Formats: sequence, C-alpha cells, structure tokens
Amino acid sequence: MDKVHEGVSELKFSPQDIPDHAVKIAALAAVELTESILRRPGGREMLDRETERRRLRQRERGEKDAPK
Repeated sequence: MDKVHEGVSELKFSPQDIPDHAVKIAALAAVELTESILRRPGGREMLDRETERRRLRQRERGEKDAPK
C-alpha cells in the first residue's frame, strides 16, 4: 500500500470544492440508498441504530452542531 494513503480515515475539503453536478449525483445516490434500505425487512431499525451511533460519536468528539 502506498505510504501516502496508508491509514487515511478522512478527507479534508469544503463543499465549495465539489462541482454542482457531482453534488446532485451524490444526493440522488443517497436518496436511492436510503429508500432501498427502508424497503428491506428491519431497514428502518438499522437506519435508526446507525443514526444514533453517528450522533453519539459526534457528541463524543464535541463536533459543532452535533444533533442531540
């Protein structure tokens, strides 16, 4: 593995760095993924668990605007 990318767990960029067409594609993909998960048995519960896990992690990190 390339030493430059080894252990990288996050990328740093701002929303202004992303072209509008790429934002639209990503948004549509996110909606499609969410809908496909919700159609699965237990999908709502899985999303609820993931949302709670993310909220807890954000609070632990002290991230600004972390949901309560």
